[in-house]
Amino acid sequence: MKQLTFKRDPFSGKYRFYREQRKIGELRNINILDSKFYGSLEGNNYMFHTRGFFQKNTDIWDSDDGQQIGSITYNIWGTRAKLQVSGRTYQWRSANPFYTRWYIQEADYRWNTVHKGPSGGRIAYEPDNEWMVLTGFFVAEYFTQWLVITLLPVVMLAVILTT
Repeated sequence: MKQLTFKRDPFSGKYRFYREQRKIGELRNINILDSKFYGSLEGNNYMFHTRGFFQKNTDIWDSDDGQQIGSITYNIWGTRAKLQVSGRTYQWRSANPFYTRWYIQEADYRWNTVHKGPSGGRIAYEPDNEWMVLTGFFVAEYFTQWLVITLLPVVMLAVILTT
């Protein structure tokens, strides 16, 4: 399995990817109001554009040729994402309730979060597929943001009620 390390800025959600201390890519939000992310890995460039309000889905575009290569749909509880590409379906799942470990294990693709902390970690994956790796990080960031947005009103209400 291939491995890479990553660093995440907890305030911006920007990821930087490294192999043997050499930067090989990034994933960053380019328009927070429009839910657009840009990702690059090993010289390949992709865009992620999320649409919808209650039932959200994300289109994945190859930035170099402008072609849509896939889409992601999410379950309402924020625990699973279904990736559809080239007639195939892959299921991303959170391995714990804190969204710090993710996995996908299909017949032709494996991804495991080896370690993830608040500011970085390491993953192992095979085969070598840049857009699939970026999709995994995008899904993890999407659910992290979803968790914050969902829990923030609850925490604020609890603070207001206890004062």
